[in-house]
Amino acid sequence: MTYASLEQRMAAAYPAMLPPFRPKEDAPVSLGLCIPHGLKPYLSHFDAMPGPLREFILSRTKQCDGCRYCVQTDRQGTRPLARVPVRHQGKGQFLCPLFPGYGYSWTDLDDALADNLIAFLTFMDSHAPA
Repeated sequence: MTYASLEQRMAAAYPAMLPPFRPKEDAPVSLGLCIPHGLKPYLSHFDAMPGPLREFILSRTKQCDGCRYCVQTDRQGTRPLARVPVRHQGKGQFLCPLFPGYGYSWTDLDDALADNLIAFLTFMDSHAPA
């Protein structure tokens, strides 16, 4: 017997054992942007970013809430938090350089996101640590 797809073949062979595999729902594609050297070197140049890129970074980066994840191995209690101070629209805030970690990820892509990614890649090229 021939089958149109692997999904149909698996369903016929194991009808009671396996739920149907739906690739787009069960394992969506993940798109990512790797951030070399982590986010801290780029956040330290936050003022040099164009306005739309600042908005993008603020929407994707965790604000420091004092969770102390960044100093969890500090047995003496003397290490300062890794947070990076930034000012945007006259308001000061602290951003966590550890979350989102060494990259951002998405499950879909549109024109606005593509423009922001290109802007951030361009910024990273011009502000990469030596």
